[in-house]
Amino acid sequence: MKHKENGEFKYIEVLMEYGLDVKNRAIYFNEEVDQDTVKMAIKSIAHFESEEAPVTFILNSPGGNMDQMFALYDAITTAKNKITVVGTGCIASAAVLLLCCGDTRYVTENTW
Repeated sequence: MKHKENGEFKYIEVLMEYGLDVKNRAIYFNEEVDQDTVKMAIKSIAHFESEEAPVTFILNSPGGNMDQMFALYDAITTAKNKITVVGTGCIASAAVLLLCCGDTRYVTENTW
């Protein structure tokens, strides 16, 4: 996806690098649950709260720190937006609870 202005393309490229798809209102969480990844996910949820449209949280994580997971769990459950959590690939440990906290939950056929 190329844009006329080089600065705008760079902005979208940086957001996608951090797992944030602004156009489709999706957050991709493909990392271990730790302080840095949770902080980025919470910032992404807060970014989408400016509009009252649903958000898709796509989860593929081997789990991680339970304390950090509860911070993200609280952010998802208290968000103003309806959040759909989609599990893909590996969902283990702390990520299992994140999969359970969305307003709507789905898993793909090969999720384990």
